[in-house]
Amino acid sequence: MLKRIYIILFLSIGFAHAQDIHFSQFYESPLLLNPAAAGASNTDFRFVVNYKNQWKSVISPFKTTAIAFDARAYLNKKKKGNHIGYGFSMYNDKAGVSKVTTNQFNIDLAYHVYFTRSSSLSAGVKAGFFQRSINTTELKWDKQYDGKNYDASLPTGESAVFQSFMKFDLAAGLLYKYYSRANGARFELGGSMAHITKPKISFYSKDPSLNFKYIGHMNAQLKAGESTLFLPAVLYALQGKHQEITFGGSFKFLVGQSTREKVILNTFTLFSSAFQFGAYYRVKDAVIFTAGMDYKHNMTFGVSYDVNVSKLNQASKHRGGLEFSFILKGLSNAKGKGNKNDR
Repeated sequence: MLKRIYIILFLSIGFAHAQDIHFSQFYESPLLLNPAAAGASNTDFRFVVNYKNQWKSVISPFKTTAIAFDARAYLNKKKKGNHIGYGFSMYNDKAGVSKVTTNQFNIDLAYHVYFTRSSSLSAGVKAGFFQRSINTTELKWDKQYDGKNYDASLPTGESAVFQSFMKFDLAAGLLYKYYSRANGARFELGGSMAHITKPKISFYSKDPSLNFKYIGHMNAQLKAGESTLFLPAVLYALQGKHQEITFGGSFKFLVGQSTREKVILNTFTLFSSAFQFGAYYRVKDAVIFTAGMDYKHNMTFGVSYDVNVSKLNQASKHRGGLEFSFILKGLSNAKGKGNKNDR
């Protein structure tokens, strides 16, 4: 019983404070990775929803929901070239038995500069507030273990008062994009730095501030067959002593117009639907299996499942977390009214 108590406390409090939220489908949560991604979509607007349910097989699950919206504002009436990207994002994260809850709201602003019709660089900033609270009523403490059994009526021996608090946060990033009109290849490379203000996130006033978080990410689109695309992606994140490396890819199978039109002219605009399947590996943590569908030019549905391969698998039995994503994009480019630099 005592071992179980320590496991619950570690997962519910220690882990929740040590690292930021993250999604296995990181390539489908652009604003969470980098504020420079605001307005980087090849459509007028983008609406994204992400949901993750993790560690249900071990303890009370960690649940994370994120919503983001971004759009672009052009500097001239012809809707060409350099533009401003803007957006907002919010998320709710509820961790384990202690229900350590974090609510955050961010505003993103980016400026996109085009070097040629095929390449651009954007710089962005993110500013927001997060609020954190905790519920200790369901926690089990060491003092409530009498040597043989757990007794909830015994005093916890804890004098700490866990009060809700709110903090200001700031992030910045860069994003480079390239698109080949010759073969439909796309490439994105970005980097960002979060928690520039180093806010304190602990319920204990003497605890240190939140570490800077450095993120590097890459994704691409390559032709792999007559009606097939290969989409590799890599994520690297470093926050204090915590490091995350995730890499892998998926194959997208196009359905709709002729192959030449789909791949060479504009993949997003012309195919009527697509299905994709892939796998990723988060180093020393999980194997991630993914599937997705593009529908009606502007909607993308994604699902993934983490197969836990870390030392925790003795308790999790390799069961990690289920995750969903949904993206809705504006159709301006599909109608021929979008930014020609994105084609």
